[in-house]
Amino acid sequence: MSDTNYQKGRDDNVKEFDERKAKQYDEMIKFSGVLLANSLLRYNTPNHVIDPAKIYKTKQNVLPESDETLPLFPKDKPIRILDFACGTGFVAEILAPFLSKDSELYGIDISENQLNLFNNRCNEIKLKYPLLGKFQGRPFDILDNQFNTDKNYSKPEWLIEDSFDIIYCSYSYHHFPEPDKFTNILSKYLKKNGHFIILDFYDKEYEELSGDDIDQKDSHSHSHSHDDSHSHIHSHSHSDDGGHSLAVSHSGGIPPAELAAMLESSGLVNAAHGIAFRFEDWFNEKAVMHHLPPRAAAMIKTTRPKRVNASSGANEYLFPRAVVYAAAQRP
Repeated sequence: MSDTNYQKGRDDNVKEFDERKAKQYDEMIKFSGVLLANSLLRYNTPNHVIDPAKIYKTKQNVLPESDETLPLFPKDKPIRILDFACGTGFVAEILAPFLSKDSELYGIDISENQLNLFNNRCNEIKLKYPLLGKFQGRPFDILDNQFNTDKNYSKPEWLIEDSFDIIYCSYSYHHFPEPDKFTNILSKYLKKNGHFIILDFYDKEYEELSGDDIDQKDSHSHSHSHDDSHSHIHSHSHSDDGGHSLAVSHSGGIPPAELAAMLESSGLVNAAHGIAFRFEDWFNEKAVMHHLPPRAAAMIKTTRPKRVNASSGANEYLFPRAVVYAAAQRP
């Protein structure tokens, strides 16, 4: 492995997620994580996309009813799920009650601090749902064996080709410098007819902003406090100087059509893509600078509600984001 940009970005992410920031991320996901889980559960159903024009501003229950038919999550047979770049496991926790007896869920991440939270959740899930199969997260880099050797990470014994019914990856593809490489490798771990589902940020309206738009869009700056219970510090990796971090390879995200094309290029079929949901939340200034194109970041900072986070002292801005999906199936 000789891709220094990839290595630097990965190492930035590992460094960023100390124990404190891993817990902050866990708080962040509690709002949009319910929407993420709903998109996974309802994939291939008429209610898969929940009104893409609506902007969710508060945490609410959009999850399926217990008697709803979910094609990817059958009630009568166990399935195996891989949560790639699994983070703290909040989405896995929401999925658990929808899984049938003996179903297994595994997570891979490069952040041991996040995996500690993930595995704590797995233990709680097993206590609450004892009929489920194994739930476990492990640190592993599927691209860089030297990194694994240096860290004394071994390939998980359960990471087997042709063995997963579902592989999903949420809020992570914008970090990957060459996401097609991850896609090609991960696709091999799917069973025949298994599904690969990507969910990530992408805001077309921000990407398309022109210089004139900055002055014209919502030019009246708000000053609401919006002290919502789901407020958070968006804690993906950042550089300290306010510039873009190598940990964020695709500022603004990757268009869903491109994500779907990657899935097809890896040999998958029946690709679909679109907007999964929109939500509004507080994001800190570094997140704005590193996760949006420069003109969009400037617009956000000059036109959107602003506050100072009481615990961190960081400036935060309230604005909407779109989460897109791309999914395909192994033939």
